[in-house]
Amino acid sequence: MLICGGLSKNTVFVQSHANALGLPVLVPEEVESVLLGSAMLGASVSSFYPDLKSAMLGMAGPAKVIEANNLVEGYVLLTVCYRTNIGVFGITNRFPYTL
Repeated sequence: MLICGGLSKNTVFVQSHANALGLPVLVPEEVESVLLGSAMLGASVSSFYPDLKSAMLGMAGPAKVIEANNLVEGYVLLTVCYRTNIGVFGITNRFPYTL
């Protein structure tokens, strides 16, 4: 999975996503990766590159790989606990997100 934008700088956020998905997460080293994506689209539309895949291969830089540390089972347990607490204690208004 590739992640970019402001939250990609938060190592806890990125590691949590890798762990929850059980997949490696790529964090581009490019500071303005969202703008680079727009430039890739422009380069492919203007025929500088023949297609978007070629633009990506020609313009993309290196990325840091964050490996999952196989804690998916722990996330499943936390999800069960979260849902149980919602049902038992009625705390749905305390959390902005639901699972």
